[in-house]
Amino acid sequence: MLNQAIYRINDADYQRTLNELNELLELSAIMRKPVRNLSLGERMKCELAVGLLHRPKVLFLDEPTIGWTSLPRRASRSFLQEYNHRTGATILLTSHYMAECDRPVRTHFDHRPRAAQV
Repeated sequence: MLNQAIYRINDADYQRTLNELNELLELSAIMRKPVRNLSLGERMKCELAVGLLHRPKVLFLDEPTIGWTSLPRRASRSFLQEYNHRTGATILLTSHYMAECDRPVRTHFDHRPRAAQV
């Protein structure tokens, strides 16, 4: 709710975006847990969701999967592709995991998501 007020997100947009992020990041199991009871990976997923609530057009992600196990880390690429497809956001990612950085996932250009040219 704090971020809703800071970014002046109306109730309908806030709820729609929250539901979408909940679906994409599978947050329903941890939404009501106290922060002190969350693992590092769970906290990182929540921080990512909070950072996306206002639907930024450019997203800079520095080590977004730190603390995630290998399975969710692989799923992060699918999440980023789906998020880009739904919103058209440009996503810049840094990571120490070379599998995440073998090539850019997607970029937004001319309202059509497509593979980035390297």
